[in-house]
Amino acid sequence: MTARLKRKFRPPAAARPADWLALLGLIVLGGSSFAFIRVGVETVPPAVVAVGRLWVGSALLYLMMRASGRRFPPLLVRTNAGPRLHLSWVYMLLVSLIGYMAPFFIFPWAQQFIDSGLAGVFMAVMPISALTLSYVLRGESFRWAPLVGFGLVFAGVAPMSVEQ
Repeated sequence: MTARLKRKFRPPAAARPADWLALLGLIVLGGSSFAFIRVGVETVPPAVVAVGRLWVGSALLYLMMRASGRRFPPLLVRTNAGPRLHLSWVYMLLVSLIGYMAPFFIFPWAQQFIDSGLAGVFMAVMPISALTLSYVLRGESFRWAPLVGFGLVFAGVAPMSVEQ
């Protein structure tokens, strides 16, 4: 491997206490979001809840991006055929539509009809499915870290799945 490639692909630094604290905050916000969504859909339409969550998240991410000295790529690039949307914007728009706008609307809409605990269980299916599919489809071996994560996810959602 060349020196240039070695510089480009550095392993991640070890997590610091501030990183673990940020992760804990993310877990608390993520876990409590379903309860907040439930309260929100009792007062405003699901689309308003979804848009509000997306605007707050977008604003926070933009502030973090600017604080780190980063900028958005240019919106348009010049080509021989004329200006076109920068490829990074195409990717960001696709990811935002499929990965954020759709789920952020579907969950508030669904929580009009189901309990917030059940919504949390449905959301927890994603990492459990990803772990299982990586083992089945990609032939990845189960290492201790993903198994511990799987156990924590299961332990966190199992009590919510029990009807009270």
